Amino acid sequence: MGVTTLAGIERAARAHLPREIWDFIEGGSGAERTLAANREAFSRYAFRPRTLVDVSACSPATTLLGSPLALPVGIAPMAYHRLVDPEGETATARAAGAAGALLVAGMFASRTLEDITAAATGPVWLQLYWLRERAALAALVERAEAAGISALVLTVDAPRIGRRLRDLRNGFAIPPAVRAVNLDPALMAASHRAASGSSGIADHAREQFDPSLTWADLGWLRERTRLPLVLKGVLTPEHASLAVDNGADARGGANPGGRR
Repeated sequence: MGVTTLAGIERAARAHLPREIWDFIEGGSGAERTLAANREAFSRYAFRPRTLVDVSACSPATTLLGSPLALPVGIAPMAYHRLVDPEGETATARAAGAAGALLVAGMFASRTLEDITAAATGPVWLQLYWLRERAALAALVERAEAAGISALVLTVDAPRIGRRLRDLRNGFAIPPAVRAVNLDPALMAASHRAASGSSGIADHAREQFDPSLTWADLGWLRERTRLPLVLKGVLTPEHASLAVDNGADARGGANPGGRR
């Protein structure tokens, strides 16, 4: 019998992947307390069934920022899908389309935006980090519009990334055969530098992410795109209001699997 549960998928992936890649995907930051808390909190959710309700015609379909969805679920942005499958994000795009779900492609996708949108039969959004090199950010936004991306998702909770101890122990870096193909290789060089006791992911973030980002900067991005803008990582009501005041069309809470 094939894999039929999420736990089964996890076991199969762990058996298939090299340890350092499994740790990069599955691990959290620090002592991984947030990762454990996420799982514990999710385990407390329960369905409250309603009986004697006509369910002969049910539809979860909705529209989100102009994107029609048969299923109100989005695949969160994750980098480098080719770490686990040769087809990378194009396979993910096909799966999202088959389910009628939204795909949020990562800025560090390992397939081109054009390949991803060509493979998709549903909406694709693009996640962005705020780079020190604004020209590269602006060029990617322009390219996203041309490729048929239907919204932008700006990560705002990563002025610095969390200390991921598994990556440090493994001296993890992205293998040379897998690249963030939508950006200049020079911008991504640090993510490929492996060294004992260090993380290429952390080194790259320190080198390329701009920690000086403030609300005032959102206007710069808003002026450069007609696409809806979602802020990812807003966790308080007052900042949700500020997001709207500063040009965001929506906001999403996140703690990326306890990795911040």
